[in-house]
Amino acid sequence: MTFFLSQETIAQLSIPLVSTKVQGVDSSTIHHLSWGISSAVGDVNYGDDRGTIMFSACYSHRISTISEWEIALHYIALQDLRGMDGSVFRDSTTVVQLAWQADGIWNVQPFSEGTLWHNVRFGIGPSFRYLTAMSAQRYVPQGPQPYIVRYKPNGVLDTLASIPLVFREQNLFQGLSVGAVLKVEYLLALSPTIDLIARAQLHSYIPSFIRGTRSTDFGNFGVNLGSAGIFLRVGWQ
Repeated sequence: MTFFLSQETIAQLSIPLVSTKVQGVDSSTIHHLSWGISSAVGDVNYGDDRGTIMFSACYSHRISTISEWEIALHYIALQDLRGMDGSVFRDSTTVVQLAWQADGIWNVQPFSEGTLWHNVRFGIGPSFRYLTAMSAQRYVPQGPQPYIVRYKPNGVLDTLASIPLVFREQNLFQGLSVGAVLKVEYLLALSPTIDLIARAQLHSYIPSFIRGTRSTDFGNFGVNLGSAGIFLRVGWQ
């Protein structure tokens, strides 16, 4: 027995097969807002490999199917209590730092659709950073310490207590730096308008335009800041 199917029936049967295609990142959205959290290591946290949390917010505008402009703002706050270099003279210091970084980035997505690397993007652009910091240091000088003394009735000199000499010093730093940012990221589509982004960035700055007291205590640990984190992006027409 032979069955004949009309073209309309064949088209209806093929619809479920078409709908099973894996959806990529939607390139039709024009505007995007994204928020992210990263772990940052660099001069802001004195190169501490434990990382410091960096919060980010970004807006991007699509120029073509493979490129877009992005404006990003990053915020880092750090409070660090540490012994210095083991020196007896400089026992400890407390450092509080706050950094704002603003980027203008050109993003490009160069790989063809359907390839393994299609959702990989690269970005480059200028960056500006405002950094303010304060340190409170505790100094204990070397050598013998003064004592409270008195004479006993028999004329013998009696030592009551030592008086440690402790010096405290506060330094303030404020600086504006100009530099550049490089980034690479991978976009994973959660829906036609929502993406999850894994992003790695490198910020590099020239020495700061400095204002403050004893400002050389800051900014001499390098001018680079590397970060890696996760972002959530929402797009619309």
